[in-house]
Amino acid sequence: EVILHGSCSDVTEGICGNWNGNPNDDLTGGSANTLGLKYQLYDENCPAPPPPYHPCDEIDDGYAKSSAICDTLKRSPFDSCHSSVEFGDKDGGVYKNCMTDVCNCFIDKNCACSQYDNYASSCIDAGVDLSNWRAAVDYCPFECPAGLAYQADGPLPAPTCLEREPEQEGTIRGCFCPTGQFLQDGVCVNEDQCKCLYEGSFFNLGDVIKKDSECQDCTCGAGGEMTCASFKCPSLTCAANEIKASKDTSCCPYCESDWVEALNGEETIKSGQDVVLTCQVNTGGVSAGDISWVKDGKVITNGVSKDGLKLKISNAVEDDGGSYSCVAKKGDAESRAEFKLDVKAPPPVVDEITFKPSKTTVKCKSNKGCKLQFKITKDSGDKVNAGSVKFCQLVDGKLANCKTKLKEKKGKFTGKLGSKKTTPKETAGQWVCVVTEDGKETLSDPVTVTVK
Repeated sequence: EVILHGSCSDVTEGICGNWNGNPNDDLTGGSANTLGLKYQLYDENCPAPPPPYHPCDEIDDGYAKSSAICDTLKRSPFDSCHSSVEFGDKDGGVYKNCMTDVCNCFIDKNCACSQYDNYASSCIDAGVDLSNWRAAVDYCPFECPAGLAYQADGPLPAPTCLEREPEQEGTIRGCFCPTGQFLQDGVCVNEDQCKCLYEGSFFNLGDVIKKDSECQDCTCGAGGEMTCASFKCPSLTCAANEIKASKDTSCCPYCESDWVEALNGEETIKSGQDVVLTCQVNTGGVSAGDISWVKDGKVITNGVSKDGLKLKISNAVEDDGGSYSCVAKKGDAESRAEFKLDVKAPPPVVDEITFKPSKTTVKCKSNKGCKLQFKITKDSGDKVNAGSVKFCQLVDGKLANCKTKLKEKKGKFTGKLGSKKTTPKETAGQWVCVVTEDGKETLSDPVTVTVK
């Protein structure tokens, strides 16, 4: 805070203002930045910043040489726009940008063309037509691909072979086909060279499309016009084993020996599923009575549809698999369609057997009897036949000394390893419970037996 005596009123200056009673004129230039610039001072402790980089600094007489080129903006045709759009000077605007671009290109005047075009675009937006400025600047041609020519006011959109007289939205500078030619596949062509667009596809001049289903030949003519004319079916003479057949995709009949078709010739199903085999007769004059279904030389009547074209096999079993034929007759001619049906049987259900020993280690005494006991169950809940169970000793990995006289009670099987009063010492070792069903042996985990 600065406090001054009243006698200083209206005689102060500097960043604190002039104390004239008007606070709106205290900042020189109206902003803190302009005020700061007025009073900035530099010395050895506060050196002035370097001037901003400009590419013309790197070139001898860069400013003069680039200005000589960019002075084109001061002359015709650009001068007609000066009153509407400012072009700037060496310190700003399009003129400065032009000098920068030219110096960046080492005084190549072609690099000024983009800035000329920018200025011309601004003028056009302001209502001054400079669309053809390139005609006055010989080193700024608009380079177009081969076959195209620059137009300052070309049509928008440009005519093409597909749309030769499009509704015009305005004009635009750019590359266009010469008058009387149209753009097609990126190339300008005469009208008579335009391709035909027909049903979503392009066709070259002279291409012929045969439309069998409509009895028409369509030809791509000059100017991209497709013309169609009806054609007559040729006379038809079929062999003895052939018939006159027809399809929806063809207007003309044809000779056919294989005139019965399997629509689903191969089917694979699981046992218990249903399947429908379907054949198609590609000719007229064949009724249900002329059609039969055959398997293994035998005619099938069950499951045949009223029109004879379908055979339904319900709740199929393995024996239903094999080869089927759909046979149709017309006069002396006969044709058939072959089918192959594979019926997969369900995998066999494995009835797992579970063993539970009363003890995993059985301690016996030689002067007393000793018993083994296993509880045996099946996943299905079926009872295990006592005649299929035995206890065996494992000797060198093989079953030995098997005991078959076992007692069973509520799924528990009990057997003696010796007599009522003694247990031989050679009884010691690994014992397993064995169940034999359908020729397959199922073994329990070993139980250790000791004898003292």
